[in-house]
Amino acid sequence: MASDKVILRWPFKAAVDLSSKQFTLVKINENAELESAASGDAGFVLTDTPKAGEYGTVCLAGVEKVVLASAVKAGQFVASSNAGLGQVATGAQRATGIALESGEANQLISVLSLPGTGGKG
Repeated sequence: MASDKVILRWPFKAAVDLSSKQFTLVKINENAELESAASGDAGFVLTDTPKAGEYGTVCLAGVEKVVLASAVKAGQFVASSNAGLGQVATGAQRATGIALESGEANQLISVLSLPGTGGKG
């Protein structure tokens, strides 16, 4: 069962409507605003549901829930898919964190947040 224990959250203005993107992965763009992450982006877990122009918070440290794009096993590095969902990090892809439990596509799992760390294939 996915759960969270966030140690540090940080607010950023949403560049786009993220109101349906809670627990997905977002990136911080060049204007220091949030938008959906894609594969290869350093992703952060969005902890709430901001609309464009509102402030949303991301998990910088701790354990947070993540929606999966595909199957992930406990202990694997998790990175963003092109849809901003969690997937197994491959190659030099920057990971969001480490899965603390296993899950399938569209499920929520708990991930230890380690934004921007290197993944492994």
